Amino acid sequence: MPAAPAKPALAMRKSPRQSRAQATVAAIIEAAAQILTRHGLAGFNTNAVAQRAGVSIGTVYQYFPDKAALMAALIAREQQARADGLAALARSLAGQPLAAIVAALVDASVASDVAAPQLAAALDHEEARLPVQDRMEAAAAGLDDSLAALIAPHLPGLGAAASRGACRTARLIVRAIVDDAMASPAPDPDRARHDATRAALAWLQAVSA
Repeated sequence: MPAAPAKPALAMRKSPRQSRAQATVAAIIEAAAQILTRHGLAGFNTNAVAQRAGVSIGTVYQYFPDKAALMAALIAREQQARADGLAALARSLAGQPLAAIVAALVDASVASDVAAPQLAAALDHEEARLPVQDRMEAAAAGLDDSLAALIAPHLPGLGAAASRGACRTARLIVRAIVDDAMASPAPDPDRARHDATRAALAWLQAVSA
């Protein structure tokens, strides 16, 4: 049997410790995001990222062995930003009716795709391709915790575990519908908002009945 292809090495070569090095790494990751936002995966390579970040290609390789490792770092950054944004949104929605909460959460999900559709599509593609499932699950767990803390009061009769599971299912419903609506040849954010809100709200109301 032929040997299985080696998995990409996604770890950084070294972690930046000093503030200047941390700023350099942050600039490289932000440059990667900008390249993907403007040109998608077709324009994503380490030379383009180095030029955009204003550093040498050697500086990029000082921290990242290849573009897969750089992509993994960008995925981690975006997942953390999503988790932080959701936590802040959840705090602002505390005490609101369930319908208002679901609509606001769906709006936030759609807004990220509308703001940078090529970046969103590239990240979705690479999250499925690269071996980052452990990182994705860790990020998803944080999202589910934030959702459960916000929505559980609207799910009377469900225990903590059941409420968290219901919120996770609602999150997956929203993501699937938004991805489908926004990945079509003619992205339709209005359909994404309408269908995702309706489906997630119906699910949550059904499990709480």
